[in-house]
Amino acid sequence: MIIKYSNTSGKARYLVEFSIDGIRYRKKGFETKSDAKHWEDHERVRVRSGGIKVDRQTTLSEYLDWWHESFIVTDPGDGKIYKRKSGRKYRNANRVRNKQHIEKIKSIIGGVKLVRLNGDHGHKLEQVLRKTKDNPNGMASSSIRGMQFMLKGALSDGVKERKLDRNPLQYVVVAEKDEKQSKPHSFSVEDAQNVLECIVGLEDRRWSVFFILALKTGMRKGEIAALTWADIHLDGNVSYLKINKSVDWSEGENKPQIKSPKTIQSKRMVALSADTAQELKLYRAWQAKKWLELGREFDENSILFFGDNFQLVSKSVPQHRWEQVVKKSGVSKLSLHKLRHTFATFTLNHTGDIRLVRKLLGHSNVKTTEIYVDERPELELEAKMLSAMEVKYSGGDRGGALLKKS
Repeated sequence: MIIKYSNTSGKARYLVEFSIDGIRYRKKGFETKSDAKHWEDHERVRVRSGGIKVDRQTTLSEYLDWWHESFIVTDPGDGKIYKRKSGRKYRNANRVRNKQHIEKIKSIIGGVKLVRLNGDHGHKLEQVLRKTKDNPNGMASSSIRGMQFMLKGALSDGVKERKLDRNPLQYVVVAEKDEKQSKPHSFSVEDAQNVLECIVGLEDRRWSVFFILALKTGMRKGEIAALTWADIHLDGNVSYLKINKSVDWSEGENKPQIKSPKTIQSKRMVALSADTAQELKLYRAWQAKKWLELGREFDENSILFFGDNFQLVSKSVPQHRWEQVVKKSGVSKLSLHKLRHTFATFTLNHTGDIRLVRKLLGHSNVKTTEIYVDERPELELEAKMLSAMEVKYSGGDRGGALLKKS
């Protein structure tokens, strides 16, 4: 339907409105009826063909916006999984990252028409974005590689779904990997011991236990944040914990959501050393006492690590607490995630079994595990291993003021 109307200045304008499958499409402000009719015809074709009609005028920006928004959401209660008919699927965290990639791509080559897109445009991303002495705020090659792979994949989806005749970037060589840095991404035995001593001395017991689990089990931050007491088994001769879920912060810093782990292999059981099990027992008693004092019901479904209003913790809280630990310990600054690398390095040197390390970390591919491991010649089998670091924990109430801002 095309409707003629007058705008605020009295000039004649045309409005288009139509419905397809119960969805209304509407646009106003056309100067002529023929312009309005042309838009209606173009929009009907676009909608009927799956969201975009690629022609000689279609730009890369328009295509990528369509591609990003045309994924179908499945399993909304499981961290959101996005998929498309051609087979590609990813979680919400990848969707957020892809949107960031798309915005950078659009700022550099977004105005290029698809019919003119070629390999030079793919390489231009690397030329403009790579971090160099002249461009200190640029991106690492690994980030650029991820962006280029996403772009090539988006265009390949267009070919599979018959939006494009070919992928103009199919044979583009992506950015080369940075040379392996000599700086280690795991702690030495001595530094790990110093860090551990600072961890157990934290006033707020939540974060001492959080970091002990990261250091002594290699769990991901999201996996630790999702733990409930039903996942912890401390009775009998062997103590262990089950990993079957994770926290996803991709919707925002203060909007944590529970999801299933990254891969099938991520669902696993991890044995706990005697001292780690002891610390968990003390922590359980402390948490139960505090929750009951504050009128909060405590049971097997209670989460171990909680923020305001006893809800899941915000993303930055563990990281902020970790930075305080590193500063106090005086060791070289490494991120919280590097505790996972430290566990991998120490375990491999202790066992010599990379496949065992892969299972403990929940990796689907041993090549990923190899990236996590540092070459540390000082770590020998008879060396003082992390798993043998026994710390005498006091049973005192060192939880601090529970209601301080967490």
